[in-house]
Amino acid sequence: LDLVSDPRSPHYGRYLTIDQIAQIVQPKQSDVEKVLGWVESAGRVNCETVATGDFIKCTTSVKSAERLLETEFVYFEHEESLYAVGEHLVITRAIREYSVPTKIARMLDFVGGVLRVPNVSTRQQPTPAPAEKDFRYGVHPDTLRKRYNVSENVGSNPGNVQATAQFLNQHYSAADLKEFMRFFGKGFTHLTEISKVIGPNSGKPGLEANLDVQYLMSLGANITTVFWST
Repeated sequence: LDLVSDPRSPHYGRYLTIDQIAQIVQPKQSDVEKVLGWVESAGRVNCETVATGDFIKCTTSVKSAERLLETEFVYFEHEESLYAVGEHLVITRAIREYSVPTKIARMLDFVGGVLRVPNVSTRQQPTPAPAEKDFRYGVHPDTLRKRYNVSENVGSNPGNVQATAQFLNQHYSAADLKEFMRFFGKGFTHLTEISKVIGPNSGKPGLEANLDVQYLMSLGANITTVFWST
């Protein structure tokens, strides 16, 4: 990692390709076939394998999923958080732990989309500003740049690229990024836009994704930034 990240190294920027990563993380094909056989034994199931081969994404009915995982699914609705305009967040999750056969369990790390409930944003009352003129809440980019001795240094090599990866429906807001930089980017050269988005970014912006993007582009200032999401 140091060699491909150091501009002084002859290996700088020579990152692994997707195919090379797949060779490292993908399971044995015989295990994949056994897992798929087990999944398809539950009934009508549509499955696809991701590019790196280490995840299988399947869609099926609730009845088939209950039979396969030996659990019970119900609807959960969050009454205060909006998934879309005028729509409450409704998801399907199990109400007890799931189970898989022992011979299959050794081939799995986990089964996603069964137990974990996503974080949601609720309507909160704004925190009143303090009376002191020079007081401000939180840790700001200039605080971190000073703390980590970044000072006035910003990216200058056009070949530099940095990225942030987000999961579980975490998206960022391009408008919030510009506003953030307008307030907190006055002391250093910076970019105000993500150069490339890989994956979906059409949902409601998430706090975690927004902060990741804003502070990554503040500390790694003036560096081309890519946003990955699932």
